[in-house]
Amino acid sequence: MSIRIGAAAILLAWSSALCADDTPYQLELVPAGSVISTDAPASRGNTYLFHRYPAGTFVSIRKAEVSQIHRISPRAADATNPAKRIIAIDAVALESTTQAGPTRLGFSAGRSAAQPE
Repeated sequence: MSIRIGAAAILLAWSSALCADDTPYQLELVPAGSVISTDAPASRGNTYLFHRYPAGTFVSIRKAEVSQIHRISPRAADATNPAKRIIAIDAVALESTTQAGPTRLGFSAGRSAAQPE
């Protein structure tokens, strides 16, 4: 009997994992812009609750700020991830420590501060 209960519990956990919605959603914002969600936004009162892509931060946003919600492909969600578009720049050596600007506080090279014009 306990084997059947254990097998049923494992089967239930496995089937719920398969039913989990991993489809990203895009929320179009008013007047412009969009936000990517890792799960289906839940409607609670006058807000939508969802996990923001890619960090998974739990976010709430007012319904008045959302114009439409639609599913997108995981590839389209990855294309919006700025961390995947970063290009590494090699370390740049400092060749000079001089600054551009007036020389000797505005005096020409032939005159010094002690010599009046």
